[in-house]
Amino acid sequence: MHLPTGRHAELVLPELETHFILSITDGLLILVHEQTRAMRLFNPLTRCMSADFPPTLLEIRKMSCYAITAVAPSRSIVEQPILMIALDNGNVAYFAKPGDQTTLQIQLPFCITSALFFKDGFYCTDKEGSIWEIKPDQKSVKCVFYHDIDGRSWHLVQSRTGMLFIDFCPRSAGTCNDAFRKLNVFKFDLNANTIIPTNDIGDCTIFVGLKQRALLVTPTKISIKRNSIYISYAPSFIYHLKDRSTESNEKLHKLIYCPNIMMNLGVGLMCMVCPSSPN
Repeated sequence: MHLPTGRHAELVLPELETHFILSITDGLLILVHEQTRAMRLFNPLTRCMSADFPPTLLEIRKMSCYAITAVAPSRSIVEQPILMIALDNGNVAYFAKPGDQTTLQIQLPFCITSALFFKDGFYCTDKEGSIWEIKPDQKSVKCVFYHDIDGRSWHLVQSRTGMLFIDFCPRSAGTCNDAFRKLNVFKFDLNANTIIPTNDIGDCTIFVGLKQRALLVTPTKISIKRNSIYISYAPSFIYHLKDRSTESNEKLHKLIYCPNIMMNLGVGLMCMVCPSSPN
């Protein structure tokens, strides 16, 4: 779907008849072949399928119900993208490229709660809200912003000009208003390694899934609220940044309770996928 105009197209993807969707990240599907169990990256727009990842990466993914994933895109025709997988209950990040025979493991002093690739590194949050930079080529891990507040939910989201840092605690609140009165959005300043409060993300909408995040340009012809945050897992709410008001969103809850159904494909593009289940 092209969000600014509301135009959309349905794509038939025969690849999903032989693969199931393991995860979705950065506009790419992480697929597993049902017979060979080979893990691959798949672009649903170009229908380009990557070479196989190391088999150990799939075995690692089976160790937990949820995995945080991010992809460093290729910057040339010959360069391969880098896939990062981290389990929500472990303190190790795993990296591999399509065609690799082995997986790089980097021990972490924390458990990752969200991740994205930005500029030259993978940026992650931990359970206390600190932000870390991981560079697999240098095997380096560095804390770029220190935070020490437990019991909340932290998310990094890429914006048009940088990164946004979202902080909220819905599980401890009994109602929509209680939950989102505690929601905060910050701009992350990489140069100063600090966060700046903001209540304005322009004509954009942030969708927060259980393990997937996407910053989307707000459409003009479909009913998605701009300068707002949609929380897409139970309870589903909309938070309006300008006046800090909230509203329930039952339709959103029914549509995208599964965090793997929406993904950002670039400026103004969104894709919805009906995920398959492994046999």
